[in-house]
Amino acid sequence: MHFFLSIGIIPFVMAISSQKGESDKKMSYGNWIQHKNPVGFTVRHPAGWKVETSPNGFIQISNPEMRSFVIVLPFISQERQSARDSLDKLDKIFPTMFPKYHIEQFKQIREKPDEGSATFSYERKGEAGKANVLCSIADHSGMMYIIAAPKDRFAKEKPVLLGVLDSFSFTEPSQTMAGKKPDDPKIKYVRWSDPRENAFSLEVPEGWQVQGGLYRFASVDVRSCVALVSPDGQIRITGGDAEVPTFSIPFSPLFPEGSWYSPGYGVNMLVMHYLTGVEFAKEYVKKKAEGVYSDLTFTETKDRPDVAQTLNTLNTQSAVTGVSVQTSVGEVAFTCRSGQQKLCGYYFAGTTSVTYPTGLSSGGIWHVPNLHGYTAAEDQVQTAQLVLDHGIQSVQINPQWFAMQQGITANTSNIVSRTHQEISNVINESYWTRQASNDDRMRNWSNMMLGQTDVVDPESGEKFKAASGHNYYWRKAYTDAVIGTNTYDRPDIDFTPLQEW
Repeated sequence: MHFFLSIGIIPFVMAISSQKGESDKKMSYGNWIQHKNPVGFTVRHPAGWKVETSPNGFIQISNPEMRSFVIVLPFISQERQSARDSLDKLDKIFPTMFPKYHIEQFKQIREKPDEGSATFSYERKGEAGKANVLCSIADHSGMMYIIAAPKDRFAKEKPVLLGVLDSFSFTEPSQTMAGKKPDDPKIKYVRWSDPRENAFSLEVPEGWQVQGGLYRFASVDVRSCVALVSPDGQIRITGGDAEVPTFSIPFSPLFPEGSWYSPGYGVNMLVMHYLTGVEFAKEYVKKKAEGVYSDLTFTETKDRPDVAQTLNTLNTQSAVTGVSVQTSVGEVAFTCRSGQQKLCGYYFAGTTSVTYPTGLSSGGIWHVPNLHGYTAAEDQVQTAQLVLDHGIQSVQINPQWFAMQQGITANTSNIVSRTHQEISNVINESYWTRQASNDDRMRNWSNMMLGQTDVVDPESGEKFKAASGHNYYWRKAYTDAVIGTNTYDRPDIDFTPLQEW
């Protein structure tokens, strides 16, 4: 575990410790303090030293005067860059820490992963400083280690700084870190499994009513949903909705809006114009409130272009020629009444359209891969939010079920593809014959219907199936375990990034 970090520090410490004319003293940790940080790391340091985590993502361990220090910086680069490129930008990464930054010597340690070390000078508050830095990059993931001290004290301070750095290691973060909300200590969670096909599981509060599972409307049309109700009925939480189908964008007078369009074999799509995430969330709440709640009032309707931008950047990277994939994300907050009781609610929706030119117009489909929210009594809103968050983070896909779906998809997608082709020819007979990547299109179609995606290791070329709905995907080293994340944050130091294809 933490292979990248462990291998990364060793050559740095060895190289710097063995430089000609430098001290080769063995550091004693006898009276040092062990610091265990809930963010997910541990380090030893002399008494009086300070350990800080910066909002910019780096960790700093400093002596009492803050003049000698160690910096550890894990980072993600959206663009490929070399270790030397990263070191050239060090003054921009730490603009206030290393004024008048100047690299005096650079050494390439190895090519894979790309590792380079450097000695640099700086001047802060009129005092000349000296530092050693190592930068190690594997694909888009990198680590940077720095030891720094006043120039006239660097040789003397270096053994201590290297000792601090040598003791540093990453650990598992605590349950309340990494953006996760702390659980209500009064709630005990148990794992609930899909009773229909054992396709997935998640953690739910013990004693709560749970309904749902995986609903199979066709071999390539499966929809998952879960509904939770608290024992007192004051909270209702849902994730997904089996009643929400895949939609077909209106494309012909033969299939007007509101009608059902079927390529056959049990696959049915409701013909309906595309709705953005916030539009769908609002319409969904309105529909669900009809006949159940009164006095529905939306207190906030918010488009989330920040989230959508990340998703659409990924859509562009995995785009298929001739096909446009666009995602819109939005959320709504509302109040309503159940009898005389006032309730508060929240829903988040992400809608994704897959469109293609037909020559006469645009054809395509859209679906709602992300839909979750709650209604709760006014004094139960915080609990509802905690349970919803916990449930989302605890979802696990059954790998045996997932493997089975690949065979079903392979047997059925070609049938659906052929039928869909015939109906599409009503609009433009030559459309599909002009497309050189029909197989990829149908693969993406099948993946969408199954809620899965294809990912590939760019280094080895190995391909995997993964649950869709994430912005980024990662593989644990030396295993076939694949994890999806919504931000470009590596789940652990021994995970490598994958690419959707």
